[in-house]
Amino acid sequence: MEETNFVIDENQPRPQMGPGYQNGYQNGYQNQLSVSDYAQGNMLSMGKWMKFLGILSIIAGALLILLGLVAFFGGLALTKGYGPGAGLGAFVGVFYLIGGGIAIFLGIKLFNAGKGFKNAALYTDSQQLDDAIANQNTYFGCMGIMAIVYLCFVVLGLILGIVGAASGGF
Repeated sequence: MEETNFVIDENQPRPQMGPGYQNGYQNGYQNQLSVSDYAQGNMLSMGKWMKFLGILSIIAGALLILLGLVAFFGGLALTKGYGPGAGLGAFVGVFYLIGGGIAIFLGIKLFNAGKGFKNAALYTDSQQLDDAIANQNTYFGCMGIMAIVYLCFVVLGLILGIVGAASGGF
């Protein structure tokens, strides 16, 4: 890969600085973002909503984990002397725990993306925008994978339902 040299002109006015950047420079180049006022306003608004939804996702994930723990340990307690199938709650509880962990992870990614968009707009900082887009990309990638998995389960359920109905199982 070819190395690029950046020239820093000390006579140019300093950009507004984002958190953690000394004199508006990072990695040897001026780290200033140029966007329209309209885009900047949208980035601020989007950042606020993303942070809000991220917090809601984290809270929902924490509640799912709490319900998963109750279902898991309650299901384990029911397995003693109540016959087969009594411990199904423990099995379901594991899915709640996994779902809660995923919701918290995605909530953190969404919150960080919102924070990055807000900071990029406030400080005209391209590094903050890069971080925000990376977090948003991870969020949408995970949501896309979960949508594909969900659709696979729907198709599997339809196939099993059709096969069960055709074989007289209903």
